[in-house]
Amino acid sequence: MEDNKILFVCTGNTCRSVMADFLFKKIKDQLDLEMAYQSDSAGISAIKGIPPTRETIACMKKRGLDISTYKSKPVNRDIISKSSLILTMTHHQLSFLKKQYSMEANKMFLFRYYCSPANNISDQEIEDPYGESMSFYELICDQIEEDIKRLITKLI
Repeated sequence: MEDNKILFVCTGNTCRSVMADFLFKKIKDQLDLEMAYQSDSAGISAIKGIPPTRETIACMKKRGLDISTYKSKPVNRDIISKSSLILTMTHHQLSFLKKQYSMEANKMFLFRYYCSPANNISDQEIEDPYGESMSFYELICDQIEEDIKRLITKLI
């Protein structure tokens, strides 16, 4: 296991987990924190080498991030074992990972709930924007950005 590596997981690794990964890096750098945490992303049904969606690239560009060269990667045993914290976007993804990698289940959590368990977030999942409108992508990106800020506050 690598020290303090956070793995963000979604389905295809072309939208939500990519947003979370790059926003984590950006916000951590902006705050100039001496955090030992690194981040990565992967998908439970990802096909290796697929670029982020056009909408994901546009959302991130608005936030000053060029992610156009990123390529998707599937979750595998090596990525799981090298991660110290694994955060999924949905209950289904969390359940899938806990079944597939039961020996590592103690470090797997639902992303939104992990960031703010006391806030009683009624909708603890982050919806998949794939195939939706650009405004929905923006909404999801804003939601992830707020959760990343809560995550960083929790980690420092």
